[in-house]
Amino acid sequence: FARLSMWELSEDRPAATLANDDLPDPKMWPPFEMRLEYRWTGALGIHLEIENRGSQPFDFEVLLHTYFAVSDVR
Repeated sequence: FARLSMWELSEDRPAATLANDDLPDPKMWPPFEMRLEYRWTGALGIHLEIENRGSQPFDFEVLLHTYFAVSDVR
């Protein structure tokens, strides 16, 4: 769902935020906020943080894809 959602971009740092309130059917998800921060310092650095904004624990799985067009992955 995250790749098709509208993320809120940060004005002061290279980061974006997505919350369940921003999803098409927010009641389908537990209350959460997801923050993705990225940096380029000669190599790409990514920091992903999930915050449980509710009182009940829940499982959350993440799979990151680059989606970069490359001619050879070796």
